[in-house]
Amino acid sequence: LIPVRSELDWEGMEEAAKQFLPYVADDASELTFGVLYDPDVDGVFAGYIAEDFCKQLNIKVKNFMNHNKVHGLQIEALDWVKRDGIDVLFVVDAGSGDEENLNLLANMGKKVFVLDHPPYETNYLDPRVTRVNVADHADYPAISGCGVVYRFLEQLEKQYHFGINTKVTRADQADKTSADNSSDDSDSSKEQRLAED
Repeated sequence: LIPVRSELDWEGMEEAAKQFLPYVADDASELTFGVLYDPDVDGVFAGYIAEDFCKQLNIKVKNFMNHNKVHGLQIEALDWVKRDGIDVLFVVDAGSGDEENLNLLANMGKKVFVLDHPPYETNYLDPRVTRVNVADHADYPAISGCGVVYRFLEQLEKQYHFGINTKVTRADQADKTSADNSSDDSDSSKEQRLAED
């Protein structure tokens, strides 16, 4: 088998990345992010990728997995979101069909990103919830939940230059920017001195 690695023209993923951006702005540093892991191999790796990404950006992040191999956004996970004060939640490899609980979180002022892959039944999803599911596109390759999370970070990389290859924190970036500005200032002062000489 040849792995599918070509870039997808995934409009929903582009919109998801756009909606995510305000939550990593400097003034959003007080937010608590959460990653709801799904209790299978795909869900564990999908959760790890999402959580590690948050840590790379120096984002405060907590994780949770339902007990007894319960999938999706169920009562136990809802209690965790409330108890731990999660503001922005990633539900990975599950949750697409959990609309009642997704809508409940939206009404509580939580921002939820569902990054998922299996088919699901839908009724009504609050527009404040962002759901990206490869099953919504019959012409897309069948990728795993882990693959959907990866594609989300890939889209962030493409649009905003941070994502799958992010290795520095926002603080590191601020230090680098400050150092670059100092360097620019010193270069211009050298040029000024040379011009005066």
